[in-house]
Amino acid sequence: MSSNSYSLRAHAIESLTQVKRPNVPWRVVVRNTAAVVLPLAAGMATGHQTIGLAVASGALNAMFSDQPGPYRQRLRQLLLNALAAGLASLAGFLLGDQLLPLLAITAALGFFGGLLVVFGPDTARAGMTSMILLVITAATPQPLPGALGGAALIFAGGLLLAAFSLAAWPLQRYWPERHALVEVYRGLAALARETRHDATDVPALTEAMTTLQQTLLGRHRAHGRAMEAFGVLLELAERIRLELTAIAELHAGPALQAGFRDGAAEVLAAIADALEHGDSPARADTLLQALRARHDEGDGLAPHRDALIGQLAAAVRNADWAGSRGELRASAAETRLPATLRSTAIRATLRASLTPRSVAFRHAVRMAVCLTATLALSRWLDLPHGYWVPMTAAIVLRADFAATFNFGLLRVLGTVLGLVLTTMLLSITPDQPWAHLALMAVLCMAFRYLAGAHYGIAVAALTGTVVILLSFEGVAPDAAVL
Repeated sequence: MSSNSYSLRAHAIESLTQVKRPNVPWRVVVRNTAAVVLPLAAGMATGHQTIGLAVASGALNAMFSDQPGPYRQRLRQLLLNALAAGLASLAGFLLGDQLLPLLAITAALGFFGGLLVVFGPDTARAGMTSMILLVITAATPQPLPGALGGAALIFAGGLLLAAFSLAAWPLQRYWPERHALVEVYRGLAALARETRHDATDVPALTEAMTTLQQTLLGRHRAHGRAMEAFGVLLELAERIRLELTAIAELHAGPALQAGFRDGAAEVLAAIADALEHGDSPARADTLLQALRARHDEGDGLAPHRDALIGQLAAAVRNADWAGSRGELRASAAETRLPATLRSTAIRATLRASLTPRSVAFRHAVRMAVCLTATLALSRWLDLPHGYWVPMTAAIVLRADFAATFNFGLLRVLGTVLGLVLTTMLLSITPDQPWAHLALMAVLCMAFRYLAGAHYGIAVAALTGTVVILLSFEGVAPDAAVL
C-alpha cells in the first residue's frame, strides 16, 4: 500500500492524540463563564433557581458566538444567536407534545440551519444552537404563557452574555481592530528576523492579513476617524511584507542584510507594542531614526532599504494617531462596499446555494434528514432524555466527511468520559449545591478554553457542565445521558 494512502486507523489515532495550542484569551473564558454561573448563583441565593437555570442555559448556548472581531460584528452575532435560541425554544415548548408539527419544524430548521454554513462558521453556530434548543425544549412542552416565559429567559441569557462581551466597548472602542493590527505587526517583526524563505510556501502572514482585512473592511466594521489610521496601517503592512520578501530574495551582503533586517524587526515590534497598549510609538520612532542613520550602501540593498524605511516611518506616524493621542483630525472617508457584498447579497447567496451541486445544500439536506430521523427515533423508542440523540447529530454532522468523523469520534468518547468523571465528582458532595456550582464553573471554563485545542476534552467538560445543570433540576447524573 502506498505511503500516501488514507488510513482510517491512523486518522482516528491522530484525532485522539493531537492537541493544539489554546487560543482563547482568559478574559473571554472568564466573562463567558460568569454569564453562565452568575444567573444560576443569583437564582439559588434568592429562591428562583428555575429562572437562573433558564438564563444560564441561554448564556451557555450563546457562548461560542463571542468571537474576536469589531464590536459591531460581535453584537450582530450575539443578537442573532440569542434571537435564534429564543425562537427555537418557543417552538420547542409549544410543539413538544405534537409530534407531526414538531417533526416538520425540525426538518425545516435542520435544512435552513444547515444552509447557514455558506455564511461562515459564526453564522452557522446560530443555526446549530437553534436546532439544539428546539429538541431540548421539546422534551418539556409548555402552555403558551410558560413557553413565552421560558423562551424569554433563554433569550435573556444570550443578551447577558452579549452585555459581558461588549462591556468594554465604551472604554476600548477600537481594541479588536488594534489587536488585529498587533498580530500582523508582530508577525512582520518575526518575518524580518527570518533568514530563509521557501518560495513554495504560502505567503507569510496570509491568515493574519485576511483576518485584519475582514476586521477593518468588513460590513460590520467600526466607524470613526481612527479607522483612517487603521486603514493606512493595513496598507502599509502589506507593502512592508512585500519589501521584506524582496530583501530576503537578495543574495548579496548577507551580513549587511541581516543587520538591517534586525533593525527593521525592532521597529516593527515597537510599533506592535504601541498599538497593543495604546501608547505613543516614541520608542519605535527612536529605533527608526537609528535605522535611518545607517548609510550602508551597495549590493543592491539601497532601493529596498529606502522603500522600507519610508514605509516604517509612515507606520510609526499612523500608529501615533491610532494610539493614545486619539483619532485623526480629518473625518474618515468611509468606503461603501460593492453591491455584491452588501446585505442584499444574502438572498443571492442563498439562491445560488439552492442546488444539489452546492456542498451547503447537500449538507442542509443531510442535516434535516438526520435531525428529524433521530428525533422521531427517540420519541418512538420513548427514550429518557432522548434529546441527546438529535442534539448529538446537530453537533457532530459537518459539511465534509473528515470533520464529521473527527467530531463524531471525539464527541462519543468525550461524552462518556465527562459523564463518568462528573458523576464521580458529584458523588463526593451529594448534598452541596454550591460545591456543584463551583465545579460547574471550572468545567465551563475548561470547555471554553479547550474547545479549539482538543474537542474531545472540551466535550468532556461540556458534558459535565450539562450534567450539573440537569442535576439542579433533580435529574440524577447517571440518568442524564443515554
